[in-house]
Order: sequence, then C-alpha cells, then structure tokens
Amino acid sequence: MESTNSIDIYKLFLENIPYPVWIQGINRKIIFINDHYENLYNVNASDIIGKKTIDAVSKGKANIYNEQLKKP
Repeated sequence: MESTNSIDIYKLFLENIPYPVWIQGINRKIIFINDHYENLYNVNASDIIGKKTIDAVSKGKANIYNEQLKKP
C-alpha cells in the first residue's frame, strides 16, 4: 500500500470538493484556490495566490469576507 501524507489527502479533498474553496494564511494572503473557485470567479490561481484578499477581489467582497472571519 502506498504511503500518502495528510497534506496530499487534504489537497486532494480540496481539489475535488464541488464548491469554490480558498485558503488564506494568517498574514491574510491567499495560499490556495481550487478549480471551482477559478471557474466561478473567472480567475487564475497564479494571479491570486500570494496576494492579500483586498488585492485579489473587489473591496466589497473582501470586506464581507473579513467581517465573516470575525464572527464566532
């Protein structure tokens, strides 16, 4: 049986979930988006990864997202 580490399993799950997913690091920079996110928002991962949320999406969307992060 092949050994698969948990990062590979997690990435496989995120790439195949039927919803747009993005992951933001603690510095508020985007570190991952899946294909569904790219297709829904018509963006390329290479154009977004490494950018802060406010620089990657419209200011309105970024503000909504940041407010949701504050909720318990």
